[in-house]
Amino acid sequence: MARSPAPRSSSPKNTPVTRPTFTLTPRIDHEGWAKAMAQQVISLSRHTDQSEQLAILRLDPPELGPIRVMISMTDGLANAVFGSANAQVRQVIENSLPELA
Repeated sequence: MARSPAPRSSSPKNTPVTRPTFTLTPRIDHEGWAKAMAQQVISLSRHTDQSEQLAILRLDPPELGPIRVMISMTDGLANAVFGSANAQVRQVIENSLPELA
């Protein structure tokens, strides 16, 4: 028996989805950036009322583009996935991971 696809959403297709957007104040090349990012991600994980949350982090300088952060909570443990189109930003995130541990 074939199943029909589940409805995607009751909202109209052209309705934009808004995501929380935050600005990281220190410049990405500042030594305090990793700590600021870690604090922002921890704050997001503590204030989510859903099992999953997507947020956008704006960077300084803005030309580096945003960081997309997906946080999921399972049994009180947070899992964060970071995404950036900029190779420099991805490297800085990777170097900052110990701050999140």
